[in-house]
Amino acid sequence: MSDNAHLTRPSRQLEDTNLTPDMVAAPLPVLYELALRRRMLRSEFEQLSLFKWPPIFVCGLLMLPGTLSSLLDKKNNADVLCWMTPAILPGHHRYVIRESNLPAILPADGKRDYVDGMIIFGQGVRDLAAIEEHEGAKCRKEWVIAVVMLEDGSLEDFMTWAFVWSGEKSELFGREEKTWSMGGFLAGAL
Repeated sequence: MSDNAHLTRPSRQLEDTNLTPDMVAAPLPVLYELALRRRMLRSEFEQLSLFKWPPIFVCGLLMLPGTLSSLLDKKNNADVLCWMTPAILPGHHRYVIRESNLPAILPADGKRDYVDGMIIFGQGVRDLAAIEEHEGAKCRKEWVIAVVMLEDGSLEDFMTWAFVWSGEKSELFGREEKTWSMGGFLAGAL
């Protein structure tokens, strides 16, 4: 079995979990679908948690391996797939930025609130800087605890960076006005 064989195996728990984004009927890029289904082995998770550079939680277009690969100037879109895994960020809510229709996250009051996204591991200082620039001046990098589902079905808390909205709340659509999903964005439904 190759080292990357687990990347394409569908997870038995996929239907039973909320770790995948709510989606509008829209064609999704194949690598994004693979990233949504990716579950790390416990040994892989433990090894990645020892990396020098901290992982990053993303919840917008950087969840698309092709977009992330382009931003980080990788030669192949699949190069970033092995560094990604679905995650949720409890205690936060995803809003929509009025001027761009892109997502922004803020801490939430409700205990049931969460944001679904991806954790990206193994990025060096240059890639971290590119991601930070992409996220923009109206976001601040904060330490948060995200939850990852491993291949064995267990859930693990993981300390990661996330880019939290620091702009004016008036620049965001209200929770009842508009919600963001990858499928909705790709379908032009936002």
